[in-house]
Amino acid sequence: MKTIKQIADEIGVSKQAVQKRIAREPFKTSMQAYIVYENGVKYIDEDGVNRIIQVFKKSASTSVHMDTAIDAGVDKNSLVYSEMVNLLKQQIEDLKEDKMVLQGKNDELHTELAAERQYSREQIATLTAALVSEQALHAGTLQKQLGGGQLDEAPTDDIKAENSESAKSVVEPVEKSAKPGILKMLFSKKKQ
Repeated sequence: MKTIKQIADEIGVSKQAVQKRIAREPFKTSMQAYIVYENGVKYIDEDGVNRIIQVFKKSASTSVHMDTAIDAGVDKNSLVYSEMVNLLKQQIEDLKEDKMVLQGKNDELHTELAAERQYSREQIATLTAALVSEQALHAGTLQKQLGGGQLDEAPTDDIKAENSESAKSVVEPVEKSAKPGILKMLFSKKKQ
């Protein structure tokens, strides 16, 4: 990693020239990924340094090319437009590369999301099955308590099977036993 001053010395331009070039769009936005601040000092990693050097080399070759073309009688405006077109083409290529990277990340995120959705569906199915089993067990317990201690296993199994298929709890009404209630015993006429 290098400082702005080190890069400027390497290229042979002033520190201000490098800072101004980094501050101009669209280069500014693309350079953000390469800049790191440590203890208040701006450092640029090797990839960023290479990009800055390329920009200054292009600028130098453009100015030499323009001087040569002007000497040859070529219109200065057409050279500027030509250089601008070349710069825009390069930016388009950079944007296409960025788009491909982002599309890859987007695809990865979609894959992760699909996996998480599948996991959620499996968890819901597992919890639904556990709930159905618990409801069937509770229904059997209620039958046992209300039925005088005798539990018929077949209806509970039927309830479990029906609930696991429909994921709804269906509990058949429990029939009361034939034991007379306390009020019936008190107020009924005794048969003699």
